[in-house]
Amino acid sequence: MIIGTLLLVGILFFVQVRFEFPLSVAIMICIFVLAAVFWVAEPIPGYATSILVIFLEIIFFANPIGIPGFAFSQNKNPSIAIFLSSLADSSIILFLGGFVLAKACVKTGLDRFFANRIIRKFGVKSHQVLLGFMFTTGFISMWMSNTATTSMMIALSFPLLQILPEKEPFRKALILGIPFAANIGGVGTPIGSPPNIIAMGILRQQGIIIPFGTWMLFAVPLVVVLILFAWFLLLKLFPQKDSLDLVVEFQEPEGGAKSFSFRVTSIIFLGTVVLWFTENLHGVSAGVVALLPLILFPTFGILNEKDINSLDWSVLILIAGGIGIGVGFQQSGMGPWFSGILKPITKPEYAVNVLFFFVF
Repeated sequence: MIIGTLLLVGILFFVQVRFEFPLSVAIMICIFVLAAVFWVAEPIPGYATSILVIFLEIIFFANPIGIPGFAFSQNKNPSIAIFLSSLADSSIILFLGGFVLAKACVKTGLDRFFANRIIRKFGVKSHQVLLGFMFTTGFISMWMSNTATTSMMIALSFPLLQILPEKEPFRKALILGIPFAANIGGVGTPIGSPPNIIAMGILRQQGIIIPFGTWMLFAVPLVVVLILFAWFLLLKLFPQKDSLDLVVEFQEPEGGAKSFSFRVTSIIFLGTVVLWFTENLHGVSAGVVALLPLILFPTFGILNEKDINSLDWSVLILIAGGIGIGVGFQQSGMGPWFSGILKPITKPEYAVNVLFFFVF
């Protein structure tokens, strides 16, 4: 923390003296750089860094203790609630709903049910099984975290990997194909990956609202194309001399699709997805819809207190820090100031260069 404080003061002094930025912009740059360094180096947990970001924004921008010279926006500082709202942003609630859905699917075996039905449709040849695994992983990753999906699908693939020779190229293709597909599939829905939620939250602050269904209409075709490309690339990198016949069957929970918990989970899952996808028709925001699984699963006894406590709450706080950065950009005036700098390079060809820069 001492090093972080010295880093913050040093950056503030350098930025102010060297570039003569407005004080609020200089402070926001310092907070942003400090957060980036802490998130990468992790001298403290990532979620603690997110809370630190919100705390610093409150101290410097809301200025509750009346620090001289820190009065912004025509001597009227933003309220503390504006910065604390990052912790309860509708995007956070949306991601929480996704966590609850994923937890219920894993507990009742709905994830393995989907995996069995989807993979079988692709055939028994090794290249078909690989494509089946990748599309199944991509589909599940739309609703669960990429890491959790990868862990689950690799665990499910272990029995298959054990019967294959060690030098069989299909083994490497499958082990690589699953995480590739999980990362690609995470783009498909707003709840598929934390960066999606952070982007939606920051855009919402700017008055740009992207409905759940609209996101999927643009993202799902992209997911399909990218998974096909990754599958084709893996087949070329790990060519197989002889095509193998493989039968994939994952063990499903006792009772299967006939159990009460399975049926209730299926209905709640499909109902939630339909309500998300038809947001433009009924007008209820995706964040509000995400509260339904959080209410219904404990009500029907699908999830208990232990299940709720085991959710990745630290990830939600981490996301809140990203949204808090966006709030800070807006309240400090850094957003408009930064937009003015980028205005000369807003042509499409520059946008493509920026995209490749952030990807790589």
